[in-house]
Amino acid sequence: MEETWVGFNQVSWVCRGKNRRAISENKKPLFDIILWNVHSRINESLPRTNNFVESWHKAFSSMLNSHPLVYSLIDAFKKEQKKTEDLIIQLQTGIQYKRQPAYFILDKRIQELMKEYTIENFDNFYENLSLILEY
Repeated sequence: MEETWVGFNQVSWVCRGKNRRAISENKKPLFDIILWNVHSRINESLPRTNNFVESWHKAFSSMLNSHPLVYSLIDAFKKEQKKTEDLIIQLQTGIQYKRQPAYFILDKRIQELMKEYTIENFDNFYENLSLILEY
């Protein structure tokens, strides 16, 4: 894969009047490309988003009040630990996680498109990808 620069330019104005000049410098993005690029996740058939984490957080926080007491928080942690242990046992005994068919099909279509991608056909790739995501 070709290395490209990702970031932004920051322009600072120095002095006032006739001596005023702009100083431009390249700044790295706050989050590295490894953290937000989903290319490898799609190739490995992993979820493209962290919606499952957000879902878990909402479910866990709904078990508690906005400012829980220490003992009720400990009880919630114990319940969550029990649910996690049960889920691990289910996965070890062969129960498989089922994704929604629409997202499974969408990921397969994106994988097929990525197999055909080269830098020469970027415009075609980008157009087809936008069509897939739109419909």
